[in-house]
Amino acid sequence: MLNSKGSEESNLDRLIKAIDTDKYNKRKRENDLEDEEIADNFDLLEDTDEESDVELEFKGKLIEKDVFNTFNEDYETFLSSNSKDLVPVMIFDHPLFSSYKVKNVTPLMKSLLTIEKVPDPLTCHSEYFINAVISKRLNTLAKGKKLETPPDSVKYLFSCLNSYVDVFYLNNRIRDLDSVRFVYALHIANHLVKSSVKKKESKEERTEGFTRPKILVICGLRCIAKDVVTNLLKLIPASKSNVNLDRFQSDFSLSEEDLRDQEESYAKTKKAKDFIKTFTGNQDDAFKIGIRYESGLLHLYSPFYSSDIIIASPLGLRPLISGNELDYDFLSSIEVLVVDRLDIIKFQNWRLFTDLFKMVNKPLMKWRDGDINKIRMSVIDGQIEEYRQNILISSSRSVIFNSFFKNLRNKRGNIRLCTNRKTDYIRLGTKLKIQQMFIKVPSSNIKDSHTETVKYFMENMLANLEDINGVLVILSDYTQYFSLSKRLKASNVQYLTCLESDTPKQMKFARQQFQSKDIPMMITTLRLLFFKRYLFKGTSKIFLLEPPEYPQLYKDLMRMVDPSRSNTIVCYYTSYHAMVLEPIVGTRRIAKLINAPDTKITQFN
Repeated sequence: MLNSKGSEESNLDRLIKAIDTDKYNKRKRENDLEDEEIADNFDLLEDTDEESDVELEFKGKLIEKDVFNTFNEDYETFLSSNSKDLVPVMIFDHPLFSSYKVKNVTPLMKSLLTIEKVPDPLTCHSEYFINAVISKRLNTLAKGKKLETPPDSVKYLFSCLNSYVDVFYLNNRIRDLDSVRFVYALHIANHLVKSSVKKKESKEERTEGFTRPKILVICGLRCIAKDVVTNLLKLIPASKSNVNLDRFQSDFSLSEEDLRDQEESYAKTKKAKDFIKTFTGNQDDAFKIGIRYESGLLHLYSPFYSSDIIIASPLGLRPLISGNELDYDFLSSIEVLVVDRLDIIKFQNWRLFTDLFKMVNKPLMKWRDGDINKIRMSVIDGQIEEYRQNILISSSRSVIFNSFFKNLRNKRGNIRLCTNRKTDYIRLGTKLKIQQMFIKVPSSNIKDSHTETVKYFMENMLANLEDINGVLVILSDYTQYFSLSKRLKASNVQYLTCLESDTPKQMKFARQQFQSKDIPMMITTLRLLFFKRYLFKGTSKIFLLEPPEYPQLYKDLMRMVDPSRSNTIVCYYTSYHAMVLEPIVGTRRIAKLINAPDTKITQFN
């Protein structure tokens, strides 16, 4: 085990001694540590959470052709023009994003990978081929000072969106989400208006799909959907006669009283800033709404088959894609698909999302009212999935997300934008005098790593926790509890749970018992912590049986501990957890942890 001075210890007994405060831990906390000092230390993290002040250079150039037209070109023509002069390998090395290797780079992708500084899409409309209607609206918003200049990373994001390549945008800075949502709403609005103009101007050209809906936005919470629609309404006004505006506000917002109660509750329970930003508003996860664009106006709550945009949650569409009366043809001709906060959807129900995703661009169940002479050949030939643009937005990393993104089929190419961060959770924990330990667990493959960390904890640590108070064990999800509960029942460890399956009353009782030290051990999950952000008072020994995919949860653990006590965080990981571990330990430490031999204990204090 490596301590702060670099000395070597590898005996597991030393870990057991380190977490047993009463018998062995010689590193005592100062009892007179003031709350102001703790607050200052947390401010250190907030201050370093800004986008890096990188001086970008003008190099490379924007795409000179409006890529929107690729939807209406002959499939083979587009494919051949974009497959010439392929570059076998290029390194995407942008100052604002993590570097990675890109293979078989097309001319379209090459222009994106080499450009560094891009114009602001909110002011430089012609460079991005923004339609005159949308451009005029942007100018009006700018004059009214209703537009905020997006950060450079979001400007680059729009450049990629406007190129119609697939984009996986990963940004841990929740504060940037307003800008992110506005620029993808701008992209959607631009696509929508251009499609309408193309249809009117090209009466004999094939410009249509099997069904009308062409844009699908998937998100997990009504409050997110409300933000999306609100941004669209800034760019394209709603019909003045549309009585559904009031209905929309009622369906997707909270009443003033409920919102005030929610804000007071968040303040009272000291919710983290990212939680407040994410969950303020209506948190319902079952919804759907169709939006039609007609005569330059948006019409809310239009029937799906006469809508241009569908905004929905996986749960909201579930009855249509898996019910007794299947009806998913409205997804057959989607051209642009946005998934907003993929990380939230994964915490909700990943299987439900993937089931929905499989239904997009599937062949028709039955013929409807389309004109076969106006339908694109790419649609008729079943190739629309290779034209469809996929936009994934997440605030956390996951190997599942990477695998999902790699399997998308957009022939224009794809780009992964993972914003760089300067945060240092290890340094923060050290400043707070929290002992942090990372234990590498042997694992033969990524599939078994989920269960092997639990098994290792049960075999090597559980029996040593019988006489220790303030132990918080955090599982990744409820499935890990099944194997752990059997071992717990056979042991002498007293514990209570705070799990997704527990009632609010049961959770409150368990937390009270834990805080009063009537129960020495509490078991919860990262999933519950993500949605509830409970601060388990009375905690001094925290065991993470996997690194959290959402890195802010690690910071929240530091807010739980009592600064007057000696505190420890123990995190179990395997060599397959590098992606989620890096935002926690930092880039310069991740190689040491991943390359460490199995069972190695790395300590920071």
